Amino acid sequence: MNTHHSPARKLALLAATGAAVALGAAAIAWAAPVQIPDSYQILNLESVGDARFDVTQPPDQYNDDCALGDLGGPVADDVGYSPATDVRSEGNDSDTFDGGLVLAIGRPGGAPVVFEDSDQFANKVGQQITAGPETITGLRVTRTERALATTPTLRSLIKLRNPKRKAQKRRVIWDSDLGADGNEVVLASSTNDLVLTNADRWMIFDEDPGSDPLGTFVLYGKGKGVKKTRVFNGVADADGCISFQTTVKVPKRSTRYLLFFTQVHDSDDGDGAVAAAKKFNRRKPAGVLAGLGKKVKRNVVNWKLTRR
Repeated sequence: MNTHHSPARKLALLAATGAAVALGAAAIAWAAPVQIPDSYQILNLESVGDARFDVTQPPDQYNDDCALGDLGGPVADDVGYSPATDVRSEGNDSDTFDGGLVLAIGRPGGAPVVFEDSDQFANKVGQQITAGPETITGLRVTRTERALATTPTLRSLIKLRNPKRKAQKRRVIWDSDLGADGNEVVLASSTNDLVLTNADRWMIFDEDPGSDPLGTFVLYGKGKGVKKTRVFNGVADADGCISFQTTVKVPKRSTRYLLFFTQVHDSDDGDGAVAAAKKFNRRKPAGVLAGLGKKVKRNVVNWKLTRR
């Protein structure tokens, strides 16, 4: 069926199209790629004083004294994108990480490949930065870090896009080199003890003795069908490292997500750190999900945020 428009109607449509193009161009300019130099302090937790996460690009993100090289093959030193190469708390304590939240992905039984953000560019909008996509073992991998406005929390959203015509199963490794350098201890965990096990959805690590900030890893939530992480290197590792891994199946031509949270508190604020972590005992933690659309929430595999 042919559609005929009057001259006035055509002008209106052209004007609307032009406005849409202009708006799209403005959006692109707002989220334009930025190069991240070494030690570029890009994610500031402004509402909680000076707490911040430092973002850097390769090389020199973390020392590979951690577990990545032991998970099925060697990984070169000082390679990897880190949104938390160091962290400073509100009270100006620093050295939470020597390289935190390094992501690696591998096929079952194969060597892991570290997410590098090889072009060293990322899109920054306010206190959110998106790096990638990178093609890793056949998946298109993007990670988005957001410094939340009401709590000293960094939210990490890992996007796994499978462009192929068959399902892909991958190991996802979440690895951090802790600033405590072997002196770290478990301060608290979701199972109410001082031992980190596969049953813990979250844990808080401390330095003993020392003055490093307290760090909280939040790994997965409640709910039937939630994909849990497994501890690979627990706290009190001789090199000051901790690694978690999980397995994700991404259906053909589909996308799945992983959602992690990392918090930082002053070295003497153990009670505050524990109180802040307890919100993650709820199936849908309040105040940390802003900006996540329904489609994303539905496809997050380590949380049950919607009815699937």
